[in-house]
Amino acid sequence: MNNALGIVQCAYGSTSGSSSSDSGEDDKIVKSKQERKRKSSSDKDDVLVSKSQKISRRLDSLPLPSGILNMFSDSSTEKDATDDNTDTSKHRGRVRSFAHEAGNWATYVYVPYNQDDRFNQLISSLVQVLPSNLDMQVIDDFHVSLSRTVVLRHHWIDSFVETIRQRMKNFHSFTMTFDTPEFYTNDEKTRSFLGLKVSTGHDNLLSLTNEIDQSLDEFRLPKFYENPSFHMSILWCLGDIRSKVTDTVMMSLQNTFDNFMRQQPVYRRFDVKEVQCRTGNKYFSFWLR
Repeated sequence: MNNALGIVQCAYGSTSGSSSSDSGEDDKIVKSKQERKRKSSSDKDDVLVSKSQKISRRLDSLPLPSGILNMFSDSSTEKDATDDNTDTSKHRGRVRSFAHEAGNWATYVYVPYNQDDRFNQLISSLVQVLPSNLDMQVIDDFHVSLSRTVVLRHHWIDSFVETIRQRMKNFHSFTMTFDTPEFYTNDEKTRSFLGLKVSTGHDNLLSLTNEIDQSLDEFRLPKFYENPSFHMSILWCLGDIRSKVTDTVMMSLQNTFDNFMRQQPVYRRFDVKEVQCRTGNKYFSFWLR
């Protein structure tokens, strides 16, 4: 019996020896595979890190669109009605009509007018007629006011603009004409203006103003003047200078204006197709039908 078992063991080898040898070789194979996997995984990680760093560097070098940047901007940093408000040297001596308060936006509604070089010639001619001691300066933007300058809170802007938009959408475009040069002052009498008074189109402007007044009233803001003299200011200076402007000066201004309009009659008429609202540094347009 023992001899038979020995023969079998010789034929197939020792059971314990074979098992131990095979197990050792299997362990080596498993370890080798694991090391190759770890090395492969490490190589892949290095490649991913390298690619990620390259992408990150590329993204850092690309500027973000302004629309995305504005999503995270603080609304209090936007330019509002009180920007640079107390230093009069920045505004050529002009004084604000209301005190500075963060979130207050100077707002007014008006008919815009786009002047050209020929119209600027009229302004230059009118300046030459004025007394030399009047420091008149050209208005920054030409327009016909349809409201006072009022204080609008920042969070009211969208609602206020929408009310104006709804009220303007039923109005038709019309023509207005400039008739005579005339002097005006602001409510505080801190500035004087030389304006061109509107004749034809006065009733149309008054209808627009009445609608705008209703929007102002909804926000408990002051309405426009009760009996407005619609005009387009073209020159301004500090102080109330009306007492310094004689009848002779006014007559010379009228003659200069009439002479220009005889030569350039196209500038007497102006087609009103649009109403605008400016609040702080924002502009909104409302096109008439």
